Amino acid sequence: MIIKCLKITREDGIIIPWNGKETVGKYYQVIEIDMSKDDLRFRILPDDGGHPILAHAKNYKVITYILPKNWILWQYSEYSFCFGPERWVNCNLWDLSFWSSWDDSEPEALKVYEEEMKIILETDNLNDYQDPQFINR
Repeated sequence: MIIKCLKITREDGIIIPWNGKETVGKYYQVIEIDMSKDDLRFRILPDDGGHPILAHAKNYKVITYILPKNWILWQYSEYSFCFGPERWVNCNLWDLSFWSSWDDSEPEALKVYEEEMKIILETDNLNDYQDPQFINR
């Protein structure tokens, strides 16, 4: 799934020109989707190369709707869901969560990240859309 950044906002909704993590007009690979009663966010790889971030969906346009075969829908609570690789979103597989294990550089989490990212990129890779005709969409 590929998205295009249309605007950047702070948590209070104020539009800002840049935040160091996202760039207006840039395309991003969605690696996970988080949903709650009041919010929808895409997990993307930020411009600064740091930890993947959750970006407000309202700031993006979906360009491709291709979902990886390794994604499942996981319900965290009554109104909170995550759609992403099963080995990331299934909380029963991790002490706290996949992302906290990844943050701690646990070897198993790093290995799982690489394996699941490979499947995501094989499904719909941002690099396949660098053609100028596509970029002008």
